[in-house]
Amino acid sequence: MALCQRTPDADILIDDHALMASLRPWLEGRMRYNNAAFDPVLEDEIATLSDPRTPLPHGGVMHIALTPAATLIDIDAAAASHIAPLTLNIAFIPEICRQIRLRNLSGGILVDFAGLKPAARAKLTAPLRAALASDPLRPVCLGISHLGFAEITRRRIRPPLAETLRI
Repeated sequence: MALCQRTPDADILIDDHALMASLRPWLEGRMRYNNAAFDPVLEDEIATLSDPRTPLPHGGVMHIALTPAATLIDIDAAAASHIAPLTLNIAFIPEICRQIRLRNLSGGILVDFAGLKPAARAKLTAPLRAALASDPLRPVCLGISHLGFAEITRRRIRPPLAETLRI
């Protein structure tokens, strides 16, 4: 609704008559039915945002757990164990950062990368900082904790997607 209020002259395309009926009290006159309002690929991607598991390149999986204190991201790379762990985790970083943005994860974010020895984990800091640099909320990678987690802080402007969708 906030987006609709910020763009009062914009048409709203909807591909669901029942949704149009439920929104009529607030958006009367602005809605237009269009059965192809959304690209099917985009719709599929939006649908996956409600799942706390996200596929990563090379068969990896990212598990996201939101808690009141922090967001925890666990990386599982079992299916991609044939690739060197450092190379694999570096390949995961762009998608991890993309998911942080798409899901509007904020506050303290801890990332548990897959299968790295403590000395190798520090090598992920520079690629992680580089991948976070394009985020308009300017998240900060604080480095690797003593427990081996990459620590990220990201400003909270709005609730995360899971909270908005009540997942």
